[in-house]
Amino acid sequence: MARKSTDRKTNKPGSSRRSNGSRALSCVGGVELALVASDSDELQAEDLPSHIQWMPPGKHDIQPRNSATGRGVKLSVNVGPDLVDRLNAQAEDIRKKGHDPFIDFNHNENNGAAGHIESFFWAGTDPVSGGIRANIKWTTKGAQALTGREFTRFSPCFAADRGGSVTGLSTANVGGLTNRPAFAENERIVQAEEGKLNMDPDEIKQIVASALTDTLPALVATEVKKAITEHKASEGSPPPKASDSKEAEDDEEKKELKEKLEAFEAAEAKRTKERVDKIVAAATERGIVPPKDDKAIEAFRASVEASPGLAERFLATDQETVPAYAATVTPDDQPNRGGQPLKASADMIEQKIMAYASEHNVDTETAYQACRQENPTLFA
Repeated sequence: MARKSTDRKTNKPGSSRRSNGSRALSCVGGVELALVASDSDELQAEDLPSHIQWMPPGKHDIQPRNSATGRGVKLSVNVGPDLVDRLNAQAEDIRKKGHDPFIDFNHNENNGAAGHIESFFWAGTDPVSGGIRANIKWTTKGAQALTGREFTRFSPCFAADRGGSVTGLSTANVGGLTNRPAFAENERIVQAEEGKLNMDPDEIKQIVASALTDTLPALVATEVKKAITEHKASEGSPPPKASDSKEAEDDEEKKELKEKLEAFEAAEAKRTKERVDKIVAAATERGIVPPKDDKAIEAFRASVEASPGLAERFLATDQETVPAYAATVTPDDQPNRGGQPLKASADMIEQKIMAYASEHNVDTETAYQACRQENPTLFA
C-alpha cells in the first residue's frame, strides 16, 4: 500500500524585513510589468516541500528525450492512480539491489543526487497539487540549488511501451531538477523570484491594468508600423543589380536603334520604288520600252532597280540616242535589242560600261562613273 506523506510544508510567516525591489514579468506583446515584491524572507532549506509532483494527472502530449538514442520522442500519456502501486514496488526492488531511488540535476546524475525518493502516492486530479507525488528527502546540494533558485521545476524519468503507456521506473534515477520539464504543467517546487506569487491577485490585476494603459498605445503603434513595413517589403521587389540595370539600358537602346533603322529602311524602300516607278513610266511614255509588253517592262524595271541612277542619265539624254527595247525578250530574260538602230556614241557608251562592270565586277552605276572619268569626251 502506498505510504502518503505528511502535508507539504509552507513558508514561514513574513519577518519585519521588507523587499523593496521590483520584479519584471514578461507579458504578451513584449510588455514588461514591474511588480513590487511582497513581504517575504529569503527561502530556507526548511521551507522546501517534503513531497513533489512526480507526474501531473490526466492526459498529456509530451516530447521527452529517449535515454538510449538521445533523441526526442512524441508520447501521449494518461496519468492515473493505477500506476502508484507499481512505482512503489519497483522502488522497493531497486532498494533490494542496493540502490536508493534518487533525483539528479538536469538529468545528469554525474552531478550527484538532489534528493532521495521514499515513496509514491496519488493526490487527486488537481493539476497543481494532485497527480502522482513522491515523498522526498533533499540533499544539502539539492536544497542549495532550490533555495538559490538555480532550479525551480522537476522532470520525471520513466519507462514507456511502444504505445506510449507509462510502465513505471526505468532505473534508480527517477527524475531530475530542471527548468524545462517535458510536462510543462508540472508543479513548481519553488518560485523563480522571491515574493512574486505572494501578492494579492487583485493587486496584480491593478498593476497589469495600469501598465497596459501606459504602454499599450505605443506598443500598438509600433506593431502597426512594423506590420506595414513588413507588408511593403513582401509586396515589393528588390532593386536591380548594377549589371542587370546596365543590361536593361543596353536592351532598350538596341530596341530604339532597331526601330529607327526599320523606319529608315521602310522610307528608303518607298523612295526607291517611287523613283523606279517614275523611270519606268517615263520610259514607256517615250517608247523606250513597249508600253504593252509586260515582259519587256519587267526586264527594264529589274535593270532600273539595279542601277536607277544610270537609267535616269539615259533618260536625260536626247531621245534619239536612248536605246529602245524590242517587243520580245530572249529566253534568258535579257532584253533583246531591236527596232531602231543605236547611234555610234550611245552604243559605244553602253558597251564600255558593260565591259567595265564585267571586268571589275562592279554594278553599272559604278562602271558608268568610272568610264565617264576615263572618257570625258565620249560622255560629253
